[in-house]
Amino acid sequence: MSQVVLIGSASELGNATALEFINKHPEKYQSLFRVGRSKISSEYVWTNPDDVSKCIISDLGSLTFGKNDMVIVALGYLSEGLLENNFNSLKLDEIYQSIEITGMVSSLVVIKVIEMLELVGGGDLVVFSSVAAQPILKANLFYGASKNFLENIIEGLRKDAKKKNVRISIVRPGFVETKLNKDRAKTSFSTTVDKVATAVVQKFPQKIIYVPHIFRLIGFILSRSRLLRLIANRKIIRSYTR
Repeated sequence: MSQVVLIGSASELGNATALEFINKHPEKYQSLFRVGRSKISSEYVWTNPDDVSKCIISDLGSLTFGKNDMVIVALGYLSEGLLENNFNSLKLDEIYQSIEITGMVSSLVVIKVIEMLELVGGGDLVVFSSVAAQPILKANLFYGASKNFLENIIEGLRKDAKKKNVRISIVRPGFVETKLNKDRAKTSFSTTVDKVATAVVQKFPQKIIYVPHIFRLIGFILSRSRLLRLIANRKIIRSYTR
């Protein structure tokens, strides 16, 4: 029997997806092991939760993965982009955290997890990204760019990881109704935590999982239409400033 390991125990999406894997595949997964900042929600707490980037590699190296474990990486820090007339009042500390945690730290975690799974003979990896990763829009520029960085790292490692029996799915949800987004207006095609979890379990190990699936088409169209990107930007801005 294997386990599900959630890295990012505060994530609603991560927790729901981990439990969905266990509920749908009880013959395969017997337990959930959560890693995060809080003792309340984690079986393993970062040794330096206020500066995760400095301890991430040593902390992960002290964990033990088994063959065919499912690891879910759900780390990130939401930062706004270039909204209307805000260039001179950008929240630089939030931008820094988004680039650091969402991009760099998450990438380091993925690299380390792949290495550890390869050493035990293989396993599965789900990484939460966002539809903001592609195409990158001005309204969520810094968050989207950080997710895009993470996805590029994964794509660069995917082929070699597959040779070592490590399967990887990138999850790109749209707007999800979570506590994190409770003060924002819903955007088009918004979804729920449970729907995301169900879709991930059903579609794994697809390389990229869109939730809802229509975002695969929307992303394709937006990347080719400047006008539609302008419209999408305005809708995202309105969701921040309702």
